[in-house]
Amino acid sequence: MQDRLERFMARLYTDRGLRNAFVADPAATGVREGLSEEQCRAVAAIPLDHLQRAARSYEHKRGGKVKPSSFLRRLFGR
Repeated sequence: MQDRLERFMARLYTDRGLRNAFVADPAATGVREGLSEEQCRAVAAIPLDHLQRAARSYEHKRGGKVKPSSFLRRLFGR
């Protein structure tokens, strides 16, 4: 059950659609994602500004990663 909560939280921080659904109806989103009642209450208690701030931080970190170039680009320097 803990794994489900951890996966949900990771997706909540990285999936804008899930986050929007959660903001609109935290309880229904939690139930739909298979969380227990207790987990739904705990997640719903997260202040929305903290959730949004963490999501922006993760988005910024993911956006700043340099993608490795392909073999051919490395080979030919392009």
